[in-house]
Amino acid sequence: MNFVISLNHSEREGWLMLSYILKEYEKDNANALKCYDTILSFSLNDSKVLALKGMLLYEMNQFNDCLKAMDASYNIKHKTNTAYYMFKSFLALKKEPEAIEWARQGVKISFDEAKSIFAKVELGAPYEYINILISQRIEMITAQGKYFQKQGNHSEAIAILWIALEQKESWELWYLLSKSLIRLKDVRIDLDPLSAIDKAIQLNPVYTPALLEKGLLLMDQGKKVEADDVFDVILNLEPDNIAANLAKGSYFYEKYLDQVEQNKDSVPDYWARRTVEYLEKVKFLGETHKTEENSEYLFKALMILAHMQYKAKNFSQAVDMFQKAINLSPTSIIPWRMIGLIYLESGVPEEAIHRINQVLVFKPTPEMFCAQARCYLAMGETEQAFNAIEKAYEMDAQDPIVIYYRPFVLVQTSRYVESLPLLREEADRMANKKAYAFDSPFITRNEASAEHYLTHIGFAKFQLGEREKGLALMDVCLRLFPDYAPSYINKGIASFELKHYQEASILLQKGIILDSQSYRAKYYYKESCLILGDQSNLSL
Repeated sequence: MNFVISLNHSEREGWLMLSYILKEYEKDNANALKCYDTILSFSLNDSKVLALKGMLLYEMNQFNDCLKAMDASYNIKHKTNTAYYMFKSFLALKKEPEAIEWARQGVKISFDEAKSIFAKVELGAPYEYINILISQRIEMITAQGKYFQKQGNHSEAIAILWIALEQKESWELWYLLSKSLIRLKDVRIDLDPLSAIDKAIQLNPVYTPALLEKGLLLMDQGKKVEADDVFDVILNLEPDNIAANLAKGSYFYEKYLDQVEQNKDSVPDYWARRTVEYLEKVKFLGETHKTEENSEYLFKALMILAHMQYKAKNFSQAVDMFQKAINLSPTSIIPWRMIGLIYLESGVPEEAIHRINQVLVFKPTPEMFCAQARCYLAMGETEQAFNAIEKAYEMDAQDPIVIYYRPFVLVQTSRYVESLPLLREEADRMANKKAYAFDSPFITRNEASAEHYLTHIGFAKFQLGEREKGLALMDVCLRLFPDYAPSYINKGIASFELKHYQEASILLQKGIILDSQSYRAKYYYKESCLILGDQSNLSL
């Protein structure tokens, strides 16, 4: 299509008409820009032309130039459209804070601008521009809501999104609102998160993120069967939805754990198979479609699979899975903890200590210092064990794990004077049913009654010179608790020091059978055998 237009240099409307023809019919944006520049050469402060130039530059993806033109236009006359394109350009340049600030400006302007346009409608102003203005306003409000949501400021996000919904209902707004409602329980809106999600789903039944949010919310509310039905809907729509596959796997894993708890002698194969089926799909999707979000799903799947292997005593497979999880998230504490625990339970404290030390780098806690002390004791590094337990004590002397475990470390590191009153205190608490409760896979309470402490108190007394009293207390515990390893180990070491080597070897051998990780028992047993000239059992 060819046009011939004769223009004087300063004919503004003619140049505008030409720019329109070039842009809309000829698709010649470069020459359309020249038309705007011609007008600006004789009308430098023409805010409308500056804005039109900025819009064209935005369409041409020249965002920095768009910002310059729009900023010049805005300084002359504040208009929503100008602020809107500033907002869009900053978004395109990935400068979100600046974009949101312009969104705020645009929303503020649009109130008065809309009134002005409504007033001009009767005089022939284009009514369609009202819809454009409303659309731009909602887009800028929504962007603010998303921004606040990303920043974790959900109360502000809810307030903003609610304003947008009052102007125009959409599934996206309901979905965004539901996400903030879930994460911020105490809000003054007469609407629960599930209702908001349902409104989003009603408007867009195939929007899987909303369906997923609903399923996860139902899981949190304990409505697991309903949640599972929602996950099935998602997988019917998108079989390769990694989040839904993870949710299904997690659902079956909970079933698996429930069945393990109820049937301790039999492994619930069905639930285990279903768990693995979905989580292996997550693994495949996470490894073949590598994104930051998929890595998070893959990490969670690996952690569940690793815990399943751990519970099944398949330690090498569990370590492999936990290590893969570490490769995805090197600073995550739990996989490091679990590998340390597995090596400790497997009698390899030299490997366990490296993982426990790594956890202490990320997050030092009294529990992990106690675990460190346990490793050092198993390795025969008594001074290192003492230093570790004292760090735990310095960090929190009232921690129940520290109160429980510190006396035993003190005994095994020859601090008998310090340990004796602490052992008595703990025995008294046990007798009065006031012993501190704690839950740790690294440190477990092996003493079921106050009488179990007799062997430890007796051993401390023996070492402090009260040999007859000490031996008597150890003998009482030995008779009362024939399956309690410390009874044999403490009496065995005492017998060794009394040079009763034959008795020592018998007692220590039984102690090792009951506690294969006791470095003290192994050391004194070996010494007893060497003195007796019996080398046949040195490898025990």
